[in-house]
Amino acid sequence: MSSNTEEPLYGAAARPFFDELRQLDPGNATCIDCGANNPVWATLSYGCYLCLECSGVHRSLGVHISFVRSTNMDSWSTAQQARMRAGGNTALRKYLAQNGMPDSFNRSWMAGGDSIGGGGGDTGKWTSIKEKYNTATAAAYREHISAVAAGKPSSLRPVPFEVVAAQVAAPKQMAAFGSAPPPS
Repeated sequence: MSSNTEEPLYGAAARPFFDELRQLDPGNATCIDCGANNPVWATLSYGCYLCLECSGVHRSLGVHISFVRSTNMDSWSTAQQARMRAGGNTALRKYLAQNGMPDSFNRSWMAGGDSIGGGGGDTGKWTSIKEKYNTATAAAYREHISAVAAGKPSSLRPVPFEVVAAQVAAPKQMAAFGSAPPPS
């Protein structure tokens, strides 16, 4: 790579770095989740690129699942640059597919939602994004990116893609004044 990674990058200075990563992996030219062209957001957790809408869903997952930055508005430290260099949209797509993720998780539109925010809830593509990254497969890839970016050997192994239903918390019984059932 010809980009100078000894200095943090910001704004126009970051453009050559991201242009170079796009040339190395043409998959970086589209959003990892919906396929929108020219994404300008990235998730450091996976070293891949996102469109504005999908970046919002990633932010809602929490930084322990997906840490999101703007490629043109945020400053990029050398460690963050290393994470992006370690990833790439093509590598993540390939790993998820090899582990059995259905192709439907990579479509820009899925039945059950609308194009803005999933139709009032967790339906459509927004659910598929949440399900995709809350898997053991995605966790293994996050660990891989962390290791490679830190210059450590990766222990990336096959992890079957399996969406686990979200557990619903049992309703809590209140035990304070006025919450007891009426006497019979």
